[in-house]
Amino acid sequence: MNRDIILECPWCLKRYTLADESKIKEQHRCKDCNADLTVVQGAPAQPKTGGADTAAAVQLPYLIDAPAEVAEAAKIKPAIVNGKYVIVKKLGQGGMGAVFKAWDTSLKRYVALKMILSSRKEDADDNEKAERFVREAQTAAKLIHPNILQVYEVGKYKNNHYICMEYVDGGTLEEYWLKKQQAAGKTAGKQRKPPSREDIREYLKLMQDIISAIGYAHENNIIHRDIKPENILLAFSPSASAFVPKIADFGLAKDVTTKKNLTMDGTAVGTPVYMSPEQASGIRADNRSDIFSLGSVLYKLCTGMEPFRGKSMLDVLKAVVNSEPIAPSRVNKSVEKDLEVIIQKAMDKDISRRYSTAGGLAEDIDSFMEGKPVKAQSASILYKITKSLKRNKITYAGVTAAVVIIAGFSGFLFFQSAGNEKSAREYLEKANAFYGQENWQGAREYYARYLALKKNDRSAQDKSAECVRKIEEKEENTRRFAAEREEKSRAAEDDSKREREAAEEIQQAWFLYQQVTKGFYRENADMDKLWKETDKALKMLDDALGKYPAPLGFVYRAMIYREKNQFKDAERDIASALKLKPGYDLAHLVNGLICFDHYKNKIMLNSEGLSGELRDALGKTLENAAIDNFNKINEPDKLPEEFIKYREIFEAMKFLSKDNPKCEKLLKEGFEKYGSEEFLYFLAVQCNRRDKDKAEKYLREAIDIRPQYADCYELLASICQNQDTDVCISYINKAIKMNPYGATAYYNRGVFRSEQNDIDGAFADYTRAIELDPGFVFAYYNRGNIKLRNKNDIDGAIEDYNAAEKINGAIYEVYATRAEALCKKKDYENAFIDLSKAIRLCQDKAESYANRALTRYYRNDATGALKDCEDALKISPDCTQAYKVSGMIKFFQGDYEGAKEDLSNAIRLNASTSDAYYMRSAARTNTGDYQGGLDDAEMAIKIDPDESDGYSVRAAAKLNLGDYDGAVEDYSKAIQLEPDGAVYYSGRAEAYKSKGENAKAIQDLKKAIELKPDLKDELQQEIDSLNNEE
Repeated sequence: MNRDIILECPWCLKRYTLADESKIKEQHRCKDCNADLTVVQGAPAQPKTGGADTAAAVQLPYLIDAPAEVAEAAKIKPAIVNGKYVIVKKLGQGGMGAVFKAWDTSLKRYVALKMILSSRKEDADDNEKAERFVREAQTAAKLIHPNILQVYEVGKYKNNHYICMEYVDGGTLEEYWLKKQQAAGKTAGKQRKPPSREDIREYLKLMQDIISAIGYAHENNIIHRDIKPENILLAFSPSASAFVPKIADFGLAKDVTTKKNLTMDGTAVGTPVYMSPEQASGIRADNRSDIFSLGSVLYKLCTGMEPFRGKSMLDVLKAVVNSEPIAPSRVNKSVEKDLEVIIQKAMDKDISRRYSTAGGLAEDIDSFMEGKPVKAQSASILYKITKSLKRNKITYAGVTAAVVIIAGFSGFLFFQSAGNEKSAREYLEKANAFYGQENWQGAREYYARYLALKKNDRSAQDKSAECVRKIEEKEENTRRFAAEREEKSRAAEDDSKREREAAEEIQQAWFLYQQVTKGFYRENADMDKLWKETDKALKMLDDALGKYPAPLGFVYRAMIYREKNQFKDAERDIASALKLKPGYDLAHLVNGLICFDHYKNKIMLNSEGLSGELRDALGKTLENAAIDNFNKINEPDKLPEEFIKYREIFEAMKFLSKDNPKCEKLLKEGFEKYGSEEFLYFLAVQCNRRDKDKAEKYLREAIDIRPQYADCYELLASICQNQDTDVCISYINKAIKMNPYGATAYYNRGVFRSEQNDIDGAFADYTRAIELDPGFVFAYYNRGNIKLRNKNDIDGAIEDYNAAEKINGAIYEVYATRAEALCKKKDYENAFIDLSKAIRLCQDKAESYANRALTRYYRNDATGALKDCEDALKISPDCTQAYKVSGMIKFFQGDYEGAKEDLSNAIRLNASTSDAYYMRSAARTNTGDYQGGLDDAEMAIKIDPDESDGYSVRAAAKLNLGDYDGAVEDYSKAIQLEPDGAVYYSGRAEAYKSKGENAKAIQDLKKAIELKPDLKDELQQEIDSLNNEE
């Protein structure tokens, strides 16, 4: 069963019903516009009031300041072309296109839209018409002249090319001429009365401006080729109370500097009544062809009739080529003789006898208007007869007849010969003068005239030939430069087109994002869906910027990345915007916002293991960077309205450090002015350190306005971090649910989980933070600490510390902790290097000197090691590590008393350090205080029962106290904890020896040598001695 199909014209929006569904694939045209109709699926047969291209027309912002007829047109037929032009009405239609009156919504002015119409059947003709149409726009766009209709834009809308042009409301010169004749009662049916002298002078004044415009076009190497009264538009000038004529329709114009030709040789181009003989013959035209057309228009205006007539177009074309128009003064006695001579010279069939330039024609018309002599002269009788003979060979075919005619004028020719001699001299003088001035065109013309009279002058012939070569060279250079200019112009137009298309897509993407952000203010918003829509807007911006890199597009995309906490991406886009447009105020504004985002993230950062000084320094750096960007804004009052509130935030945040009360005051005023929750958020940021209760109050007020405000919940967690960890994690969980792209949220939750000893959860959060922000140095640092201290993944820890260093090579903690990992690998050389870097970054850290002392000792620099310990104790007399390292070094140097003193100080400062106890135990044992050694060993094992050295030193004390079995038992425990400990095997061998179990002693000594071959010489003697005892 067939159903009705609704078809719509994309230009005038008129709708048609197609009853036969089977014809839907056929091409259908609008009866008014002749434009292709499009199918409107499922739409009612009434005017369209919505959709992407029409909704904008009826939105109030587009109609602000628009005239009443625009608003009415938008109401009746809401058609808007390319989101910019509101169609008001159709002005006319020709064979090639239709013209519409439209309203430019962006520049608030009337324009004319000329639309090309494709043929009903697509073929090469369509392509030629489209190419000619575009060429018309490009040609006219090159010409900026008060009497040439200005072209604003060329584009394409729904498969129809269009040109946006200056709108002129006075009609055409043809219409004005007809109205004027009718108003004066000079037409009555077919009887016409010719214009009066007063009328003629008015028309000449109008044509003077048109001739000037055509002259300008010729100077720019453009030939119009279709000059006629219908292509001369009249714009009324209220200030001058007169019409300003404007030449239009460059559709057939030709750029003489290009070799491209859309018209085949032998094809007549132009309007027959006003075209030149060479155009009618299909041969190459130049600027003098336009002179002929201007003369034909003058003929029509001054006489009241066309210069050439015929029953068909072919008859008219024949007349243009072969017939002389009736002398103007015979048609209209009001045409004075000088004006007649001017018109006839302009319309001479011999192109070489016409005015060579439009300027020459204008000069003679000026002279005529001022009552001065004109330069044009009537053609001689001889010329007229000769021209007639050439044109009418059939009529004067008989040679005898020609001889008779010539003979009849022989006497006249005799008297003319003297005049010819004089003319030849004048021509030669002018030719030589032009030749000396390198005016090759003028020289060639006068040499031609001279050689017409003196054909055998070889010198003149050579100079004329040279002029031709020079002209050809000049034309070739002109063509080449014009081709280059055209290529640049075409590239610029392509760029302009891509820019326009990208700009439209960018605005559409931003509009979509703005609609999405409205969801952030709903209590039960589906955030997953909103983020998917946000990603769509990002994809639209990606595509648009791939088409054309517009600075505004990069700024918009940076704002979306900022919302997603993808600050590196946002910073990259701002850098691109500023590279394209240095000094771009909006880019500096957004860049400053991003710096403040970094700043508040540092405030929220739960800096586990990091110094407060480092966090404060980073915060100050970012604060200064934000203010620096704000200071680069040259015209803050000209920022887009939607960004103005951020200017107010900037103004306030500049005083964050130097005048906090003023900062708070300005932010409060901003909130009163705009009601934006962002002012409340920054109020919380500015008072976070000094008044956490007030900060919490501002955050909760902000959440009341925008329930889905992830940053507020994240800052709440930071404020509460010294309270209930579970509450803090619940806030972070909310933040992550609202915005799963925030790396700092995962990082902070990782810190809280670490505090709860949820090591795996913390590790996963740090990893996610790194995935979201590969430049998150603190996430690498904290994950490295878990690998080092909780997962025994020393290599993995070092890998994370390496990544942290690559991101920021100025963080003390990274080097200090990596040195700890390197010491565990016994890589004391690189540990020493790291600790030296840490000391350079932070010279007041006693712990770093103490740790470096340990690496110095293992690098056989005991003196340097003890010096580092002394420096550490100068910085901090309570540095436990310095006493421990110093005590260890003194012990191995045999200074047991010194060792006991230093280790006792270490124990005094930190009674829970096992290594200080077991080292003092060894020192006491070596000085004969076996019971003291045993007591210290017991304390070391009590503090850390998994430390092998505690059992080793207790075994040594027991051995000296005669408890051999106890010694064997403790050495065995040490071996169990550290199977590769050669010293434990050699110690147990001593215990076995004391028990008289030499075989077991020998076995342990051999195992010690196996584990540490460099002990072989020493221990082999012991083995030999035991064997001898056996």
